[in-house]
Amino acid sequence: MGSMDYESAVIEFLAQKENAGLVFDIVDRAEQVKDKLLLKFWRALETKARDKLGGPTGWTTSLRPERDLLKAKEYGGFYIRPSLQPSRYVYIQMLQDDGFRLEYGIAWNAETKKPPELEEINGLREMLKGMGYETGRWSEWWLGIKRTPWVLREKQPCVRISGDDSLEEELATSLVELFKAVKKPLEQANQALAII
Repeated sequence: MGSMDYESAVIEFLAQKENAGLVFDIVDRAEQVKDKLLLKFWRALETKARDKLGGPTGWTTSLRPERDLLKAKEYGGFYIRPSLQPSRYVYIQMLQDDGFRLEYGIAWNAETKKPPELEEINGLREMLKGMGYETGRWSEWWLGIKRTPWVLREKQPCVRISGDDSLEEELATSLVELFKAVKKPLEQANQALAII
């Protein structure tokens, strides 16, 4: 049976009187299912990243509140931040943008949107560039960013999240590798930002 024949057969089956109500019930619940999978993703990502990091001295991990993680425009996500946060600092972040695409890298805190030119910041930027991160100042929030192909509310990642935790494992590994690679220059950048 070809894919068009299969699609037609499925549509015909679902359009039958005894099945139509169920179809609309499922459609009505689709966003709730996506919400549940989204929260599962963020919780598993945080747990895996925290376990892989092993509680590094001077750093803490956190998630945005659940209500924010479910809103597209809240830029919710996962953070590895300095435990003691001065007014200006840079940190590791993974977030979902307005379209729920996952992005991660080194971000500025709100007070550092227009950062000063510092040798430590420029060195960190060059290091990120060498690691394949976008480092242009296209966004006031990012020192270096990578975009993943994953849009959390689309079919493929939702099915993957529902089946196993391989996506969370993959992304937690990427975050921890980034942290380990830039920990020292990140700390030096934050020390320089704290004294200006």
